[in-house]
Formats: sequence, structure tokens, C-alpha cells
Amino acid sequence: MRIAIFDDDFENSTKLKELLYLYSNFQKTDFVVDIFPSFEKMPNIRNYPLIFLSLDGKNKRHIAKRFYEMDITKKIIIIGSDYKLAADALMLNAFGFIKKPYDKNTLFNILRDFFKRTVTIMPIIINNGAENFCLNIADILYLEANNKHSIIHLSDQTVYCNKTMARVSAALPQNYFSKINRAFIVNLNHISSFSSKNIVLSNNEALPPSRHFYKSFKDDYLRVKSPKIP
Repeated sequence: MRIAIFDDDFENSTKLKELLYLYSNFQKTDFVVDIFPSFEKMPNIRNYPLIFLSLDGKNKRHIAKRFYEMDITKKIIIIGSDYKLAADALMLNAFGFIKKPYDKNTLFNILRDFFKRTVTIMPIIINNGAENFCLNIADILYLEANNKHSIIHLSDQTVYCNKTMARVSAALPQNYFSKINRAFIVNLNHISSFSSKNIVLSNNEALPPSRHFYKSFKDDYLRVKSPKIP
């Protein structure tokens, strides 16, 4: 995932970049973080699912207005040295605000909230050999291996895919999906309860975890639901 930082404060931008990579390692995600000191040097901003935008300085509000006109403010987190800018973030309909200097716990919490609300509702295109299906990632309960193909289970339907479970899984947010045995990968946001015998999903369906994968699944679940920030 690509993240842009738009700020001419190089010291704080570098610190933010370091914290973003720390969060990336913690959540088992892949980030590429780019820093831009000026708006004019930024490439196509629509290629960035998440943007940190500084409103410090006299000439920044017209830039924020351009973001607002492009209707992409929901993927923007406003950054600044004054809490008064939080009101600007609200007016711009930005996702949130974080104050400099950056507090790791505060940043991690807002990132966790962003990915929970935003990344999991991204669509994924699935082909079953005859037609394409556009699915909401958040609606996926679990993936099932089916030889060289896979089956995608949702709460209201089942979709067959001509790609392997591993290939489908690679297209999903890795920090929200966990393998419980050789045949199943579950969405951690759809777990109702679990034990070493059964993992119960939000539709009351129970899947058996293998002894080999149970510990890693449990660690993944607790990381998402009861995280301990490093």
C-alpha cells in the first residue's frame, strides 16, 4: 500500500515515515511511504489510498480546498502543530487529525481505525471462469481451497473462483485474514468465538483449526482485536 506525506517539515515527515513502517511491521502489512515537500511535486494523488496532509503554514488551505474539490478527503489525515487544525479537518470531511510531534499510540490507533473502516470495504474482482464478480472485502467470511481453484464464502452467497486460495488471499489485506488450516482462511472481523476445536463465524458456521495453524491464528486475532502496541 502506498502512503503519501505532504509536508515541508522534513524532520517531522521523517519521524512519521519511521512510525508508519513500524506499524507496517507490527500489522504485517506492506507500506511504501513517499514524502513530498510541495504539492506541485506530488504525482497522481489518486494512486495513494492514504495521505497525510499538513495544514501548517499560510499557503496550505488552498491545497486542502483542492483535495476537497477532488472528493478524496476521506482518505486524508490532517497533520499539524496546533489542535485548532482539528476543526479544519472536520470541516474538510477528512478522516482525522493528528498533532505534531507524533505520539506513537495515537498514530497507531488512528491507523487501526482507518484500515478497519476503509481498507476492508475496498472491492475485489473475482473471476469464476465465465464472469467477473465485484465483492466487498468486508463481506468475505472465509476462503476455501478447492484443488487449483477456491471458494469464497460470504454471508449471503458462495462464489467460485478460478484462482487458488493462496492467490486470492494475496489480494486481501493480510492483517485481517488468517489461515486456520490448509483448506481455510478466515476473516478475523467475522469471528464470533474460537477454541482449539472450533472457530465460529458471524453466521454461526464452525470451522476446525489445525494444531499447526491455531497459535498463529490466535496471535493474529488478538493482534487485531486486543492489540498490544510495541
